Amino acid sequence: MKTDSKSQWEWVKQADLHMANSAMHGLFHSAHGGLSPEHSVVLRLVEVPTNYWSKKLRDDPHVQMYSSIPLHRALGFEQYNAARPARLCYHGNQYHFLEEAGLIAALGRLAAGRGPPIQVSLIQDRSERLLRTLAGVPNLTVTQSQWTSMDDTFSQLASCDLGLVPNVEEAPSFSVNADVGNPQINLKYKGSTNAGRAYVMAQVGLPFVSSPEPEAAELLGAAGLRSHEFLAMGADTWAASIMGLLRDAGRRSRASQALRTFAERELTVEPEAAELERRIRAALSAARGQTGYNASAPAQA
Repeated sequence: MKTDSKSQWEWVKQADLHMANSAMHGLFHSAHGGLSPEHSVVLRLVEVPTNYWSKKLRDDPHVQMYSSIPLHRALGFEQYNAARPARLCYHGNQYHFLEEAGLIAALGRLAAGRGPPIQVSLIQDRSERLLRTLAGVPNLTVTQSQWTSMDDTFSQLASCDLGLVPNVEEAPSFSVNADVGNPQINLKYKGSTNAGRAYVMAQVGLPFVSSPEPEAAELLGAAGLRSHEFLAMGADTWAASIMGLLRDAGRRSRASQALRTFAERELTVEPEAAELERRIRAALSAARGQTGYNASAPAQA
């Protein structure tokens, strides 16, 4: 391992922890058509392909990440009309959406109410079951586009008005059991909301309404927002939260800036690389007594 004289970006760029022969590294190369070893950190069980997810970063690894990610701009409530409905966007698999009965019922109420026309935009592989379900909601417009790349997803989300981060079920903690492996991990990441969707929305500054999950609340709080204004459970609160945010462009604009500021501070390559390095150094330091390896010593040429 090299010394800390370089910047964290250079530390990632030079792949100081490159283990090119690891099985996981081979799987990534096979799945993605090859990753540049100059722009990734590779370990036995984890690879951080810092130049993979964004074309601009692949073409120019020195570009500042957020200069290539568009920023959401809040529209005023009076600007919604038949030609420009309020757009609610969801990206991910169909199941987290289908099993959130409260959200689907809320969309029916909103579409049937006296508010603006509502459009739900799905960014996902085509899912006939979800499309059929939403097609049965009167007065609701639904669009669907295939997931192609993060660049395209960022662009689509930035043009939305609100993001949707639904849960798989209303009370997942009552149905998780040991058969799924690690119950805590399953509850957080499979039996509940996929918080990764909220983090992607934060990157473009898109306000969102989410099921009341710890990870979503943690994100909102870290951005300086009152999480209860963006969390919903059941048809009543989903409808109230969505309409409340649509009616208040000022609140959406403030939330947008807060989420983007949080993302630019925390969700970038450099702090992620710094945290990865910190954990690796801690692990090496803990093993030093057994192996005699000095984690702080300069690497040999």
